[in-house]
Amino acid sequence: MDSSTASDGGYFETLLERYGVPWLALAYDCCGDRHLAEDVLAEALVNLHYALLKGEVENLEAWMTTTIRRRASDRVRKESAQRRLRDGLTEKRSTKTSQAENDADFDESFIAEPRDWQAIKEALPSLPERQRDVIRLRLFEKLSPAEVAIRLECTESAVYAAQHKAIGNLRKIISGEKKE
Repeated sequence: MDSSTASDGGYFETLLERYGVPWLALAYDCCGDRHLAEDVLAEALVNLHYALLKGEVENLEAWMTTTIRRRASDRVRKESAQRRLRDGLTEKRSTKTSQAENDADFDESFIAEPRDWQAIKEALPSLPERQRDVIRLRLFEKLSPAEVAIRLECTESAVYAAQHKAIGNLRKIISGEKKE
């Protein structure tokens, strides 16, 4: 297949007429949820578009089958992790975990004086979006890593990594160095 095929809107309509139902059925078989299956198929079709533009697709059916299975697996894994986070968060709240315990892992020692808060607020826009969101939720809204992970739809370890990078970047920005 050539890249001109990907730019033809009628091509995708033809594909959906011919393969839409079997591809959706495959996605549903892989993830067990109709709405999730539709999302998986949409993601796979977007990936197909870009792969066609790059000339990476030799066997359409095999490529889409593999992509749908991988996307479905990724989405199911992500949904499962989010569910575990929500369930774990509910358990923590039901055992009345204090806010101090939730915040014990957040190092605010880089904020020595009230003027540092202002410097942080001014430096936030220069951080990448994920780092900015993590700092805003952790520092200003006082959310736990689990709550931030649910809000940002990522894992707790991703929250910790973004937090670590953000604090390092904030230190550099505030001190006048270049950020990562």
